Amino acid sequence: MNPKLLMLILLQALLNIGGATLIKKELNESTYNNIGEQLLFLFKLKPFIGLALIGVGFLVMISILKEANLSLFQPISSGLTYIVTIGFSIMILQEKISWSTLLGMVVILAGVLLITKSN
Repeated sequence: MNPKLLMLILLQALLNIGGATLIKKELNESTYNNIGEQLLFLFKLKPFIGLALIGVGFLVMISILKEANLSLFQPISSGLTYIVTIGFSIMILQEKISWSTLLGMVVILAGVLLITKSN
């Protein structure tokens, strides 16, 4: 696969998971008991930036889909998204992972590498 496309796929994963991580971090720090509080949540800084990052990730995905086959993009994107999610969860949200999750991450990374090398 074209290195430029691979970098764009990684960027798209980082933007989407970065946005979701900011939203999750804000959810962990506060409680929202009713619909009014949940609507106000959208106007707090972290969720707002998180939604903006996800929006930019969507724009990056559009540019990727112009050039890449969906049959290549989606599996690579899903694998990288899973790996980025685990990394952000550990580093930013201080979540713990099991050895089986770590092993699964290695297998997914190997699969992504195989897909990128075969095309």
